[in-house]
Amino acid sequence: QVVSNTVTGRLQTSSSSYVATQVTASITPSSTSSKILVLMQTAFSTEANGRSITWTIYRDSTNLEASSNSGFGQAYTDAGGRIRAGLNLSFLDSPSTTSSVTYTLYVKSDLSDQVEIPPDPNMQQQTILMEIAG
Repeated sequence: QVVSNTVTGRLQTSSSSYVATQVTASITPSSTSSKILVLMQTAFSTEANGRSITWTIYRDSTNLEASSNSGFGQAYTDAGGRIRAGLNLSFLDSPSTTSSVTYTLYVKSDLSDQVEIPPDPNMQQQTILMEIAG
């Protein structure tokens, strides 16, 4: 099965702890051996120099990053000014359940300055979840 969710809207945050974005979707695996391919597409902005943003994926309340605070990626801008760029993520997960699971993109501002997901609140952002039989 394939589930997709397309949203608009913008998250602006200066939190140094992970905050949920609007980029999210839910799926109910048909088997505990199924894998879920998570695909997420959005964009981000650091808006000014000296700012840093880290992003990760949560499955329900579980952060799926490889190690504490490592995230799935990070962008930092120094004297060169702001960064505005696309953000595309893919991750193959093994939730080991037949209950509904929700995957959500989370972000944080490493230096407690405002960052945005995405820069334009009218931009379409998409999450696609694909179940792969185990």
